[in-house]
Amino acid sequence: MKTILDQTKIPFQTIIVDSSQERTTRNLTFSFRRKFRLHGCQLMYVEGRRCDGLPAARNLGVEFAKGDAIFFLDDDTLLDRDVIDELSNFLRNNKTALGVEPFSVGGRKLLANKLSSGKVWNTLAKILMLPYREKDRLRVRRSGESVFPSSLTSPILAQRFHGYAMCYRASVFKKYSFDTNFKRSGYLEDLDFSYRVQKGNPNSLYAIPHGKVVHNISPESRMHADLRAQMITVYRFYFFFKHKSHESILNMPAFLLAQLGHIIEVTIKSAMGRSRQDTWELIYFLQSYILAFRNLRDILKADLKFFNNKVTATSRPLYQRSKKRDGPQKSII
Repeated sequence: MKTILDQTKIPFQTIIVDSSQERTTRNLTFSFRRKFRLHGCQLMYVEGRRCDGLPAARNLGVEFAKGDAIFFLDDDTLLDRDVIDELSNFLRNNKTALGVEPFSVGGRKLLANKLSSGKVWNTLAKILMLPYREKDRLRVRRSGESVFPSSLTSPILAQRFHGYAMCYRASVFKKYSFDTNFKRSGYLEDLDFSYRVQKGNPNSLYAIPHGKVVHNISPESRMHADLRAQMITVYRFYFFFKHKSHESILNMPAFLLAQLGHIIEVTIKSAMGRSRQDTWELIYFLQSYILAFRNLRDILKADLKFFNNKVTATSRPLYQRSKKRDGPQKSII
């Protein structure tokens, strides 16, 4: 919120959608209202406790948005001072663009993501149809995985956006909404939405090198390892069969190769970690594949109740906490 107030171009409206069970975010939002008002920005708090996932919270926030463009932020995203100004200028100067996202730099990496930063793994990931990084590219592979930009030297066409900092023209939401089949933190919900928009409107999404953001991934508020593994695998299957399986006969072999690649990746990470927790994460990951294949027929029918009912109705705490307090995910749009 402080980085929003520090922008060279202040938005006239900021909406906080809070789906946590605590009052911390509500109280914090109210404490900032005067500061936002002094900057000519309406700060609106929307209680989203009935939202059973990030996509539902995003849809709720859109209902209150009044601008010509809507900029979605997760609560662990920090903005450089010129982000909103750069996004506004790009949309103003590119009339056919329906969406634009700034370049993400730095941030705190989780241990599970450090392997993917090496050049050797990047090359192997490219072969195994896994996510990898390449200069000036942001697209979706045959396998449903993504190519992310290692750097951006100029604005590029994008096939997908990142949910922690993505901007769309408000007109997009007359036709599209976020898929509420994705529950809780909504793994891949941003990919699903942006991919639908760009498929229906080719060459309409862009990523720009200006106006950088930092996605400070929070390790203090993580879903339990077993549920998180199931969410990643089930939603990965769901996205592929919803969008990619019917596009080409080459996509299914690519998808299966990527799943083998994921198993190799998690096995390597488990061996590198050498802790009991890393071993359990490998076991949970393998079990998640059993769950997905057993319920493949339901996934093909876009019926995810076999997993989502368990996630939304579980009686145990859904998120693991460290010594730092950090509630469930909030959205800032």
